[in-house]
Amino acid sequence: MRSRYSAYAIKDSEYIFQTYAMSKQPDNAINDIKEWAEQTTWLTLEILPTDPESTFESAKDNEQQYYYVEFCADYLTNNEVWQMHEYSRFIIEDAQLKYLDGEVKHNKLLRTVTRNDTCPCGSARKYKRCCQK
Repeated sequence: MRSRYSAYAIKDSEYIFQTYAMSKQPDNAINDIKEWAEQTTWLTLEILPTDPESTFESAKDNEQQYYYVEFCADYLTNNEVWQMHEYSRFIIEDAQLKYLDGEVKHNKLLRTVTRNDTCPCGSARKYKRCCQK
C-alpha cells in the first residue's frame, strides 16, 4: 500500500498499473492513471489497523487468499483538500502483492485552499507560490 501511495505521489503511472491485479489492469489504462495522478498532490497516508475478521461481501471465495489494508489518505486537487478512507483488498500474483479492489468508506472534502493560505503540502510557503496549479 505504501509503495502504491508513493507511486501516486511521484506520479509513476507505470508502477501503479503494474501493481493492479491482472484481472483489473484492463479497467485501469496507464493514461487514465497518469491523468488522475497529474491532477492530484498526495499529502498524507495513514495505514489503519485492520480487523482480520472483516471481509468484503464478495470475499466469500475459499479458493483465493485475500489481504486487506485500511487507510486514510489526504490529497489536494482543484484547490481542495480531500480525504479518502478505503478498505483495500490485495491478492498474491507472481509472488507479489497486487491491488484487487477497494471499498471506499468515504471521500470527503476537508477544506478549500485559497491562494494566500499556507500550502497544505507542509512547505510553510503560501499556496500560490507552492502547489497551486
